[in-house]
Amino acid sequence: MILSKLKETAELYLGVPITHAVITVPAYFNDAQRQATKDAGAIAGLAVLRILNEPTAAAIAYGLDLERTERESRVLVFDLGGGTFDVSLLRINQGVFEVLAVSGDGHLGGQDFDNRVIDYLVSKYKYERQVDVSSDNRAMSKLRREVEKAKRILSSQLTARMEIESFEGGNDYSYRLTRAKFDELNMELFQRTLQLVKQALQDARLESSEVDEVILVGGSTRITKIRELLKDFFGGRAPKMGINPDEAVAYGAAIEGGILGGEQGLESITLIDVCPMTLGVELIGGVFSPLISRNTPLPFRTSEVFSTASNNQRVVVIKIFQGEQALTKDNTLLGTFSLSGIRPAARGVPQIEVRFEIDGDGILKVSASDIESGSAQSITITRDKQALSEREIKRMSKGVEGFNQKDIAQEQRDSARHRLQQLILAAKAKLLGPSSMPEEIHSELNDLFNELDSTQSLQTTSIHLLEARQNRISNSPLNAKYGHRSRSYTFEHTQVNNTKIYWHNA
Repeated sequence: MILSKLKETAELYLGVPITHAVITVPAYFNDAQRQATKDAGAIAGLAVLRILNEPTAAAIAYGLDLERTERESRVLVFDLGGGTFDVSLLRINQGVFEVLAVSGDGHLGGQDFDNRVIDYLVSKYKYERQVDVSSDNRAMSKLRREVEKAKRILSSQLTARMEIESFEGGNDYSYRLTRAKFDELNMELFQRTLQLVKQALQDARLESSEVDEVILVGGSTRITKIRELLKDFFGGRAPKMGINPDEAVAYGAAIEGGILGGEQGLESITLIDVCPMTLGVELIGGVFSPLISRNTPLPFRTSEVFSTASNNQRVVVIKIFQGEQALTKDNTLLGTFSLSGIRPAARGVPQIEVRFEIDGDGILKVSASDIESGSAQSITITRDKQALSEREIKRMSKGVEGFNQKDIAQEQRDSARHRLQQLILAAKAKLLGPSSMPEEIHSELNDLFNELDSTQSLQTTSIHLLEARQNRISNSPLNAKYGHRSRSYTFEHTQVNNTKIYWHNA
């Protein structure tokens, strides 16, 4: 629905149909999440040309000037958003944007900072008033809104006052949050971001002094302490802030779209991204066997030869995992598939080649073949709640169209309801005026007020009924006697190893 709305907005602004798109995702998105994003684009009626890592997109936006110089530049992109954190190191040289390393945490961002403050305030409130509001959804919702607002204020001021009316049990609540307290509550999380920066530097075999530019991306990079910590970490060099951190990724995606579309002046730019996490298969005992290492340049393909675990085994089940741990139970299962039709033989004799291919979008495809028999099978990974079939995409795409029609109908109802309310409010103004009115006019006005009350929860009433009510009010004796005229309104919408490893039997 979000992509569909964005497509509609772009078409209204540009005045032409939008058929293709470049979509950005957090660098630490796994294969399942990337595939789901691509499917969402198809459902919205878009041909997704590329899935681009957000830090890479931001580096492209900032690197347009750097790529035109002959000096090689190393850029670190620090991307801290509302729910995820990514850090990427890139080398930019004469139009080549090469990702050297990525790191990150898919569960670290602005919401986590909010939660630290919320937990503190809930605990403090419980201690002071002996009331636990953690199970009060209404109170917690109000508190979350105020904490988020205060966090934004603290980016430019030293204190932020939070005021909540009817917080719980009819009691109001106020608290003055200082920047120092906010930093204290979140310092552990702030330091976590620096640990991931260090990891990216280690993976790229670079020292902090070898980084030429530090780019900030994401709304949470507005937090003052984050900027101070980064400045200290990089020897007193302030991060670059030439582009709105909320918009840098979009700029980069637009540039990549221009490259793919053959835009003049962008043809010299080459993008080399990397695989954000290690990919491999599960062996007996739940051991993880890597095939593609983290930070391998994309696209990439590799293969490895495996064998059977028991005599006369006819089927092997292959499990694909993503992660950095030695045991698969600590990594992410991407999918499984079975290879059948293996010629009966003693354990360890069959030669089964498994091939991994990962494209420029970071989407993985796996195939397997029995080398001994010479036969090969094309295997499709069965993803749990991941890739959608073409039929499912078409069905969901039609569903989006249906939602759009519902949106239009709801908009028409809202518009009609608004006009009706304006008429009644105008009548209300007359009732409260100083002039004397006959009894029948008072009666008519009371009816109008009741009409207003009856429309407060109006969601599905037909537009025809609303318009009929409007016409009745417009043509009422009140308007005839007092010369009321209805107003018109305009509404805007704004690689091969020969080592044999034994597998589980199917």
